[in-house]
Amino acid sequence: MGVAFLFAFALFPAGTALLVVLGVSCLNLFMAGVVGRIMHATLPGRYANGLIMELPLYHRPNFRTIFGNVCTRAVLFLRGAAVNIFAALIVVWAISTFPGGTVETSWLYRFGRWLEPLGSFLGFDWRFTVALLSSFVAKETTAGTLAVLFSVGATDHEAVVQALRASITPAGALAFIVASNLYIPCIASISVLRSELGSWGRTLALLAAMFALAMGMACAVYHIAVFV
Repeated sequence: MGVAFLFAFALFPAGTALLVVLGVSCLNLFMAGVVGRIMHATLPGRYANGLIMELPLYHRPNFRTIFGNVCTRAVLFLRGAAVNIFAALIVVWAISTFPGGTVETSWLYRFGRWLEPLGSFLGFDWRFTVALLSSFVAKETTAGTLAVLFSVGATDHEAVVQALRASITPAGALAFIVASNLYIPCIASISVLRSELGSWGRTLALLAAMFALAMGMACAVYHIAVFV
């Protein structure tokens, strides 16, 4: 949801931005239900043994223990996420700099320009298409990738917001939010899908279907927003 908040509050008034984020959240839940029903009806079921677990005695919660567990898990998560995000941004910086020393002469520019027709249907240029794909590592890399491509500091929130306002329309921002939230899976979620579906063939087929659905929804949202 960080991507949704960033784009919504950068391109819309506060009240409208909240409605956008709420609408995307509801759309996520609706599409999750639709996809879940389709998968339940089409994929072969697997027998699962029942789980029998003895419930522990009920006690008053020990908030010191709860707080300690929460802090430990938060630190572990941040360490893992920070390593992945930092590594991804180093790669983005490298391929956006070499071999010519500028973004316009880089390998990333060539790759992004090749993908630009896809973004044109959704109302944004190659930089946003590249940022969309970079969230394959983790969603948090989206803002960092845009900061690299816009040549602004990743921690300079105001500079990132100003760059967004100058580079994408509100309709394009809506399409980007929908595409990001409905599709782009991270590496961890793909491994979970592979484990649940039992084969890479089913996993790749599902990812392709998710991609087509998300891009179709984003394209529809963009054109409806332009018309409205």
